[in-house]
Amino acid sequence: MTHRRSEIRAEVLKRLKDKTEAGNRVYDSKFTPIQNETLFPCLVIFITEELVSEASSASELYDRRASLDIAVLTLSDIGDTLCAQVETQMKQINHPDFSFSLKGTKLDVNPALTKTSYITTLNYSCFYRTEECAESLSDSLNTLSLELSHVQ
Repeated sequence: MTHRRSEIRAEVLKRLKDKTEAGNRVYDSKFTPIQNETLFPCLVIFITEELVSEASSASELYDRRASLDIAVLTLSDIGDTLCAQVETQMKQINHPDFSFSLKGTKLDVNPALTKTSYITTLNYSCFYRTEECAESLSDSLNTLSLELSHVQ
């Protein structure tokens, strides 16, 4: 079963691919650093944290607020143009199960490459809801133990 975070990143990737000056260089990854200058400009989508709370004590639903970052990597000063394009596309996401709200922008420079790269990170808050797991691992193990004792 896919976690909702994966679905959220896939939806954002689908919305941004080929719809900005980054073209199809839109990646769903927080573990693969982009160090190849031929891949610039590009967008990298990742979720950095998530806050979870019960929707209500009477329900089995959880309210979740994920921090979704979209890193805009460029070798020239076109970051603002790309950010404006990303913001326009993100406003058009109209999904029934989750919503996005722009929370802030962080600007940085990465001199580690042979050319200086500019990193502008757009931080979005993504609200969504999930159901509680039907049973815990201990309940599953107890059920398995009872089933085995009946077989003997």
